[in-house]
Amino acid sequence: MITWNYHLPPQTARPIPKSHKKFDHCQVWTQLPHLDFPKQTNAARTTQPDFSQRIDTVFFKRHVDDWKVRIKSQIKGDLDVNPTGQALADLIHEEQKILAKEVRWLQDKAWKARRRAGERKQHRNKTQNILLKRISLLTTALSETTPLQPQDRIKGATKKALQGLGFLHLRPTFQKLVRQHDRWKALLRMEIGKAESLIGKENMKQNRRDDRRDIGRKNEIFKNGIKGIKKITGKYDTSKPLTEVKINCPCGLKWTWQDSSPTQEEGREVRILAWIKKCTAHLRIHSLQMTSEGFEMKLEVLTDMLPLLHATQNPPSDLGTRSLIYDMGPWKGENLLTGIESIFQKNAYHPFATCRNSKCGKTGPIPLSNSTHSTNPEQTLPTRSTAHFGDGKTCFTTDPTNFRSNRHHTRDRTFLDRAGIFDFRTIAPGETIREPVATFREFSQFIARMPSHKAPGFSEVPADLLKQAPTSYQKRINLLVNEILTGAHECDTELLMAKVILIHKNKDIAILDHYRPIALLNTIYQLIMLITTSRLRQLTEYYAVMEGSQYGFRTHRRVQMVVQKAHWVQQQAMKECGTVIRIDLDFKNAFNLAGHSCLWAILRGLGVPDVEFLEELYSKSWMRITVGKGCSAPIQLDTGTSSEIQGAHPPASREEGQGCVHPLLR
Repeated sequence: MITWNYHLPPQTARPIPKSHKKFDHCQVWTQLPHLDFPKQTNAARTTQPDFSQRIDTVFFKRHVDDWKVRIKSQIKGDLDVNPTGQALADLIHEEQKILAKEVRWLQDKAWKARRRAGERKQHRNKTQNILLKRISLLTTALSETTPLQPQDRIKGATKKALQGLGFLHLRPTFQKLVRQHDRWKALLRMEIGKAESLIGKENMKQNRRDDRRDIGRKNEIFKNGIKGIKKITGKYDTSKPLTEVKINCPCGLKWTWQDSSPTQEEGREVRILAWIKKCTAHLRIHSLQMTSEGFEMKLEVLTDMLPLLHATQNPPSDLGTRSLIYDMGPWKGENLLTGIESIFQKNAYHPFATCRNSKCGKTGPIPLSNSTHSTNPEQTLPTRSTAHFGDGKTCFTTDPTNFRSNRHHTRDRTFLDRAGIFDFRTIAPGETIREPVATFREFSQFIARMPSHKAPGFSEVPADLLKQAPTSYQKRINLLVNEILTGAHECDTELLMAKVILIHKNKDIAILDHYRPIALLNTIYQLIMLITTSRLRQLTEYYAVMEGSQYGFRTHRRVQMVVQKAHWVQQQAMKECGTVIRIDLDFKNAFNLAGHSCLWAILRGLGVPDVEFLEELYSKSWMRITVGKGCSAPIQLDTGTSSEIQGAHPPASREEGQGCVHPLLR
């Protein structure tokens, strides 16, 4: 490994520890002149983010015992009468805050300790400082044992030494006799020797700890490459941030002139400007333009589009029909979130999104973002929302049903019925995925299967805390999950809200397609979907619903097996001097563009039980995209099955997405 601009100790011969004997290679460290490799500035580099509210799962694993001691008296034990419904959900939510608060308290305490350790000199921790002070005190007391007269007063160092060694209870006369005795000098020398021995052990202990930390830092580089370098050097958030986005968004309005007489045209410009000034008193206008064909107005902030549409509903008689003005941007600053909301919401509309007005029939709604400032002093960021606008000739307005009035419609699928796609290998009637978890032992196994060291959603509570939580708390979550599965309690929108973050892949940073959205779900939602996914997988495998050619996301099957099979076919063709024709088909955005209505119809055809339960969860599933410190408006979802592409769907979407593709395989 060759590094530059990274401090390494001089090249020395160090024996490889036993922990490295599992490798068939060793580490080689060398230094290169840093002047030969000048450090280049990264224009996209941002300041180190604030991790004060983020729970470090690695830190939590090391301090889990301290955490359990702190929450023991705050979390309620087994209750005589357990609450139900919303009261149970509120109790779990309050206790969830306690679990997260105590972890953050421990993290803050450790951060302060690390800061103090960095400020003090080497080998000067708390224990070492106490021992150094003790040695200094005893040495001073020993120097005060020079030939003294009985009438000389006892000095401060000798008095503190007498107190520490248990002689302060004697009368002053006896204390003077003690300090003149030879055994007092011997006792002081012995105590100084003990303190020096202890400080030597403490120094050796600290040196070993520093060596282990140094080896760990090098192992991090050795095992994880560039990720390890970023971690140990503290270079967080080195990926390119999303600062602008290019998308076609409405940014203004334009009107055509009404046919009028020459007398009416006089003063028309003055009347229009006065009306515009009245309508846009609280809006920021970018430009105004009057031509022979009509009048155009563009806005500076895209969130003012909806108030502008409401304010200009009754134009003067000089103006005719109005229409939207579009622009590709790039949108940045205040308009960045609006552009992101627009592209994500357009992708999330169902395939048949149509205005509910039968005379209009306009397809392809236009999302318009709105921002309102809250009166609550604790809420510093404005509240964002999205309206769904229909740019039709007969209804130029927003749709109160959010273009979801026909989201249950599907295309004609008689060709699938005629082919007998759903006539064989379907799940038998009577099966269910909504039965409650029978025992707490089974529920604990589901909790143990939750992935560790994963970022949580808006709840900010990772699954690691749930795994180590008290048994009484886990039992209450078991009751809540059973109520949700049986239908006794409905999940609210906050529980099903997904937090989406954008990770840059490559190429132009202004194009949103070059970012990968990753969905972070709340812990309880992950647990519900883990149970549902497990039951769906058992049913599909038991009834052989899946095709034999499907290897992804299946038990005891991997994509590597398909690669190995293709390799065997290639070898056999080479032996027989034959020809192998290989065709790879890739459906672009196959899971992302799958409409939910079509998905439910196919799952019902395959005999999947309790599709209504999945449909209810998906209908309440929303997502918010976080960019920097900003957060988008809630985005409704009517398409998509992949949790990584669309950004707000559960792990069960893998099974459902496979069910959507299997009719094509059959």
